[in-house]
Amino acid sequence: MTLRNSGRRAFLRGVGGLALGLPLLEYTHEKAWAQTLGRARRLVVVFNHGGETMCMQKSGLRAGNPKVPDYDPAMPQIDHWLPKPGSTFGVAHEIFEGTDLESKLTVIRGLDNAAARKGRYGGDHGLSNTTSLTARASGCEDGASASGDKCPGGDEAETATGASIDWVAAQRLQKTQGGPSNPLALFVPGHYYGSGFFWGEKGEQRTEGEINPRTAWNALFAGVTSGEPDPEAVLRRELKVSMLNSVMDGYKRFSGKLGQADKRILDAHFDHLSSLEREISGLELSAQCVVPGQPADLEDGGQQEKLAPLHAQLIVAALRCGACNVANLQIADILTPWAPSGLQLESAYDIGHSLGHWVSDLGDPANVPRWELEMKENRAWRMGLVKIIADGLNSPDFLEDGAPLLDNSLIFYSNEFSTGGIHSSTDGPYMLLGGAGGYLKTGRFVELHKERLKNPASLEAGSSASTNDLYITLLNALGAADTEFGDMQFAYRKGPITELLA
Repeated sequence: MTLRNSGRRAFLRGVGGLALGLPLLEYTHEKAWAQTLGRARRLVVVFNHGGETMCMQKSGLRAGNPKVPDYDPAMPQIDHWLPKPGSTFGVAHEIFEGTDLESKLTVIRGLDNAAARKGRYGGDHGLSNTTSLTARASGCEDGASASGDKCPGGDEAETATGASIDWVAAQRLQKTQGGPSNPLALFVPGHYYGSGFFWGEKGEQRTEGEINPRTAWNALFAGVTSGEPDPEAVLRRELKVSMLNSVMDGYKRFSGKLGQADKRILDAHFDHLSSLEREISGLELSAQCVVPGQPADLEDGGQQEKLAPLHAQLIVAALRCGACNVANLQIADILTPWAPSGLQLESAYDIGHSLGHWVSDLGDPANVPRWELEMKENRAWRMGLVKIIADGLNSPDFLEDGAPLLDNSLIFYSNEFSTGGIHSSTDGPYMLLGGAGGYLKTGRFVELHKERLKNPASLEAGSSASTNDLYITLLNALGAADTEFGDMQFAYRKGPITELLA
């Protein structure tokens, strides 16, 4: 190369040209190795049936149908998803407080499942389960026409008109990093109105998921042995070392032709790169695939307390071993009589959804503490399953580019309704765990509710984003270039939710 003008120009045209063609900026700014990709490599979707038991509106008429009251005015105003005084997160998230997961948690409020909200009286079970994860209007099985705005076969006969977020995410990740094109699907059984997961370009396959953890283990790990470090991780380490060595050789060749000021900058870069080279060369890569022991043979009914944690552990093992890029865990509408208090509400329904209905009929305020305790315990058990998955991916014993797998992952937790007792699809509570390779800013509560931003005590409707917008954001966090998801007539933002981005 013919050198002209100053040594600075030589640096920019020579070594700088080489350096800018590599991800050197990540190294010199000392970002975590997990963030060099800048996107998540895996997704877990945890979907709950029955709805949360929050009360966001004290009076008024249900959105979409001005003739139907929101709920009994005796219902107490309790919203455990809003931050506690002086805290980042709410009562609902106490299981993560003080743990390593707290800084990797994001709670989102002010989102509508608009596809259900704009349907029959603001949503019901059939609408919820076919729209929550697809962000599209629902249809009827066998091409039947809705009668009175409802399928002839009832809630269970409603079906989706497009794929759910888990299936779409699996397609995107399969194209970029290989692996299965379908998610791993597991199910904690009980009462529900049809699965919320739909696979295929048009959502034609309603997918419930495997109940028996033994059957799931056999499909995932039969004949598989715990392995050596991920060959791709070893290759990436060697390439990084080789790349840094090449850049440093280039620095050496040009350093004698630079001015003193530029040479001091170059020497500082060289020292930093040398340090990084030694750090990477000495990085011990752990074995990612550790096959768990064969779990118990649990078919179903009444054994949810035992099989649900096994499902969570299987998801962790499958992701570590690369058996899937995307997994989903579906939790039915169940009560939790094994919870510490051992309470079981007296209700016309022997299902988890009765928590939402029972609170509407409390009448005597003296009954509220008992209801609230059982509601908290039911949610804490579900959150505990999320924590098993998050802890497993956050383990320091299973690193990816020097960071826990959770840093390059996303766990998405959602529910059928925001307020179960009134079938409300407005202002839903959503939760994310994981940094998506640094794409999302974590450790915070994100309020997207326009009215609550102006007045924290507001009980009015006022969400500023929809699930369409959220799912576009999640796909972008996985490295996909999607600008649409579901039926965009339901999208409020018509694009990603920028408040979630780093």
